[in-house]
This record gives sequence, structure tokens and C-alpha cells, in this order.
Amino acid sequence: MSKIDFISIPKLSFHKEKIIHFLRHYADNEGYKISHIQYNFVDKSAMLKINNQHLKHDNHTDIITFDYSVKKSIKAEVYISVEMMNENAKLFGQTVDYEAVRLISHALFHCMGYSDKSNIEKSKMREMEDRFIRDVSRETISRPATPYYKLFVDLCQAFSSIYFLTTDNGQAPEAQAAKPQASSGEAVL
Repeated sequence: MSKIDFISIPKLSFHKEKIIHFLRHYADNEGYKISHIQYNFVDKSAMLKINNQHLKHDNHTDIITFDYSVKKSIKAEVYISVEMMNENAKLFGQTVDYEAVRLISHALFHCMGYSDKSNIEKSKMREMEDRFIRDVSRETISRPATPYYKLFVDLCQAFSSIYFLTTDNGQAPEAQAAKPQASSGEAVL
């Protein structure tokens, strides 16, 4: 049985049922089954404490995924910082709903073995998140008020793709990104 929980989720306009549908759909398309994913929406101090205790990082982050998956059965505990989610939405000129869906999908993709350590991996992860958001938003997410939003997003994506692919400490990007396998109990950002 597949179980997906959203704990302390802030008021957002998307329908959880649609998010759950697409989480299962994306997992199924790559041969994974979701056993249980618990998404916990927490405040800044709770996220800092989790980040420090479990990862020994003394900084605020937007998401931490504890991946307990075994083979193709996904089981994870996810923590999403509500404050960072709101800050990122403003920073990237998108709605909080879009950023919430991006983070929700980001955790799933980590559990499916995708990484975002290198610039090529970041670019691939961003493409997958954007596709997930498009799929979900067709029916569920309120769109930004500005008519120039799509142009803005397209320009940001083009710029970030160029930036990520051309700046890697002065070195050329990797020739090909490998899809790493997540190990059991591994925490990933």
C-alpha cells in the first residue's frame, strides 16, 4: 500500500490528491513504488536543528530528505522549511505553491536516485521539477498575476542553464551525468 502524508502543510491552493497522483505517476514511470513518504513542513528553527543534528551543518536549508528506500520501494521522511520555501518563491519570482510543489518533487527525485551535486545533475533535476510542476499546475495551482511571468521564468531557466553549464570552478562540465543510486538511510539535500 502506498502512503503519502503532508504534516503541518501551510494553506496552499493546490489539491493534495493531484500532487499524490503525480508523485505515484513519476515513481511508477521509472519502476519505483512509493511505500511511504512523509512530508513535514517545519519552521526555520526546527530545520536548523535537524540540519545540525543529522547532517552537522550549521545553516538553514529549504529541504532535507531522509531516504530509507530499499531497491525500488521508496520510503522517506522529508522536512521542508516553510520560511525558506516562501523566501525562494520571492527570490525566483514564482508563487509559493510552485515552490512547494518543486520541493515536494525534489525529494521524490532524490529517492529515485537523482542527485544535484554537479551542474549537469542540477540542470537535470531542475528540468524534472519543472515538468512535474507543469503536470500538476494544469489543474491545481493558481497562476501568478503578471502576464510576463512565463517570459521571466523562461529567461531565468535559460540563464541558469547557461550559468550551470559554463561555470564549474573554471572547468568544463562533465561529459555525461551518471544517475547515482541512493543508499539506504542516506540524507540528501
